Amino acid sequence: PGWGRSPRPTFYAGHPVICTVQSIMGSAEDDYRRVRLQRPWRGREVVPGQFIRVHVADQFDYFAVTNFRGSDTHFDLLVSGGRLSAQSLRQSQVSEQFEVTGPEGRGYPEPLADGYLLVAGGSGVASLLPVVEWSVTHGVPCRLLYLDRGPRMLGSGQLSAVTSPSVSITIWDTASQGRPADVLSLVGEADLTRARVCACGPRGLLTNITCALLSRGLGPGDLHLNS
Repeated sequence: PGWGRSPRPTFYAGHPVICTVQSIMGSAEDDYRRVRLQRPWRGREVVPGQFIRVHVADQFDYFAVTNFRGSDTHFDLLVSGGRLSAQSLRQSQVSEQFEVTGPEGRGYPEPLADGYLLVAGGSGVASLLPVVEWSVTHGVPCRLLYLDRGPRMLGSGQLSAVTSPSVSITIWDTASQGRPADVLSLVGEADLTRARVCACGPRGLLTNITCALLSRGLGPGDLHLNS
């Protein structure tokens, strides 16, 4: 099955619009909070991997849309530290309003025959969460490798609730387990030509994955990055 929408949506631009905070999960002391914003646009497609920009004063931050289901009515954002807009979202209250631009970016492509192989580093997991959600909903094979420093990893609560037999999740704590020399070795043997390889994270991780693909006879075009 496909996204149910066009597979490679347009990069949207334009003037900011007003979004209202619908709900907030987590406390101000948590490493991150989940903030739900009312979706203000009509007729604009949203697919996994797209971002929105939240503007505060003369600054803005990019936030990955972390939900697929319900994205016609709202956006879920995982908010940790950052500049003024991230700090303002973390400290926001229900019914507070923000200026938002988006959605932006072309998102991730649809799966291949063996579904997805996803690799996330740090806050990069936020943009891959809707791919996991979509895979659970449609029974599409999906393997996620998530590398971050513990103890409270961004999005680990949402991932721990996934019980679908089609989805396999490996969480690698680099603080206690170290940084792997070959990231893809952590997912075992796989025919990477039959799975859609998508990754989001810091530059070092993406370089590691690119080198791992090259060593396996694949090219950079076989990796879909979202950094």
